[in-house]
Amino acid sequence: MSVRLVFVCIAVALWAGGCGLGDSQMHLRTAVDAQGDALSSCYAGALARNPQAGGTVHARLHVDGSDGRLREVQIVRSDISDDAFHGCFTEALQQVRLSEAPPANLDVEYTFELAPTG
Repeated sequence: MSVRLVFVCIAVALWAGGCGLGDSQMHLRTAVDAQGDALSSCYAGALARNPQAGGTVHARLHVDGSDGRLREVQIVRSDISDDAFHGCFTEALQQVRLSEAPPANLDVEYTFELAPTG
């Protein structure tokens, strides 16, 4: 079964005043996109447990400005009520590392839209 995983939006807030984002938003999007297979695998597991699973997942990501790693991932809201899915999704996102560290710590909110295909 194939799945459709869409990254709907990003809202970025800098924790250090006066710092520009530069290419940080693009680097983060690229790094999250690179985890697409792992995130899709998590969703496929949720679909195996519940073929009706789908909807949006809102996650808050904290990116460390010193090295570009995601230090904290929080599922803020989810239409998918599946703890195993949330754990897998969080773990996959925690593997993200930006190719270039941002100029400051970032708190980012992503909305993922998940729906089965076919």
